[in-house]
Amino acid sequence: MDVHTQTIDGFWSVMKGGLYGVYRGAVGRQHMQGYVNEYAFHWNHRNALGGPDPFRVLYARAVA
Repeated sequence: MDVHTQTIDGFWSVMKGGLYGVYRGAVGRQHMQGYVNEYAFHWNHRNALGGPDPFRVLYARAVA
């Protein structure tokens, strides 16, 4: 896997767009890590077309 500065720039762009689009930018400091974790999960599984259901993966990790 190649890693570039554009990779992290793309992630932050997607995350900021999601926070402003979904949550209207009203994110409390105490909840920020949870939102970062959510977007990181989606980012890490963005190419998993045809792979396992993301909800099942998240559930399996939460239970474990």
